[in-house]
Amino acid sequence: MMKQQIQGFTLVEVVVTGSIAAVLAGLLLTTFLAYSKEFNDSMTTSMLNISANTVKERIMADVRRGQNVMGPGEDPEDEIPSLDSVQPHINIWDVDGVERHIAGYLIEGTTNRLRYYDTTSGNWLHFEIGGKPVVVSEGSRFILDDSRKKVRVKIGLKLEYNGQVDSMPPLSGFVATCRERE
Repeated sequence: MMKQQIQGFTLVEVVVTGSIAAVLAGLLLTTFLAYSKEFNDSMTTSMLNISANTVKERIMADVRRGQNVMGPGEDPEDEIPSLDSVQPHINIWDVDGVERHIAGYLIEGTTNRLRYYDTTSGNWLHFEIGGKPVVVSEGSRFILDDSRKKVRVKIGLKLEYNGQVDSMPPLSGFVATCRERE
């Protein structure tokens, strides 16, 4: 009688191969998760920077259009809805012959939401980026110089991305200067 040879893996070979495969899969998964977290962190940082630049550019453009900037309690016209003087805010005016309100920005006290004054409707509206209200971090504020021609804005943002809330501290500040009277 001829002895039949059975081909295949022994139990030891299957266990060793399975163990090696499990270790390799674990290493790949760990590497993938680390890169995924790094990507999400850099995406959040990028979105915060883009949002901060959007806010900065809009405020700077409005300040450049105006001829002076006023802070809490300094508004020359009563038609602007009164604001709590504790809330940091600025109003930008054009004074070519007639005082005209161009824009206003405020940091809402309890929610830290950034709002702007809509001259068309006469209301303070939420400043939004991507359909979401902009929320600034603690310590964000507007700093006026004595001439009321320059404003330094320290803005840090909070952003919700993928269910997580991340924030950046207030930027060191950017300065916008009003245009000179013609």
